[in-house]
Amino acid sequence: IDSVHIGVNHSGAPSQIITKDSISFLIYSKRYNTNQANPGNPTYVVEINRNNLPDNNTIESNRSFVGNAGENDIITNEKTNGVDGHNYGSLTMDSQGYLHIVLSGHHDQYLKYTKSTNPLSISSFSSIAYFGGEFVGTNANGHTYNSLICDENNKLHCVTRWSGNRYHFRVAYLTKSEGGTWSSIHDLVKPFESNYHNWYHKLSIDRLNNLYVNFQLSHQILTEEAFGTYLTEYPEESF
Repeated sequence: IDSVHIGVNHSGAPSQIITKDSISFLIYSKRYNTNQANPGNPTYVVEINRNNLPDNNTIESNRSFVGNAGENDIITNEKTNGVDGHNYGSLTMDSQGYLHIVLSGHHDQYLKYTKSTNPLSISSFSSIAYFGGEFVGTNANGHTYNSLICDENNKLHCVTRWSGNRYHFRVAYLTKSEGGTWSSIHDLVKPFESNYHNWYHKLSIDRLNNLYVNFQLSHQILTEEAFGTYLTEYPEESF
């Protein structure tokens, strides 16, 4: 696969390969985009039959385009083609073999959802559905680092870092029941102060259908009062 990235290795850590019997599906995003009219990182799903691998060891011969991850950054208001290392797609599968995908970018106002029209197949996907847009306006609704999981009841669970209204970063949670529409945003973790936060969050599920979200906060911008409290707590630190 030429010049691509497969998610990120810190926040979100989405599922990007899933296997049923001898068939595996892999989602990836290209690192470049020459189409200025359609911004973002072009994202594809590849089907790999491990019992019948191509002789030339390339897997791109059986791939399907699912959409562009990322558009214009709503915080920096970038007017480029939107290519960004934060942009990627997450992949999961329900009990009937349908593939479900969420595409996200860097502070994108909306998340994008699509589903395969046939089970265990990348032949075609549904039209992109936008969700997660709770507010409209500058600095509102910046989604980054999505994770996606399907539970045993075919319910989808999505967790993102969301800048909310006016740059107040939090861990956000959205769901979609089988045959239903996406829920509104629920705050899982909301800090008491605004400005930049990175949560290094990860979403997982166990065999008993229990969901888990673990996170580790990185908050690099402190008020003068908070900085003073930090120095009182950790006097050995020097700056």
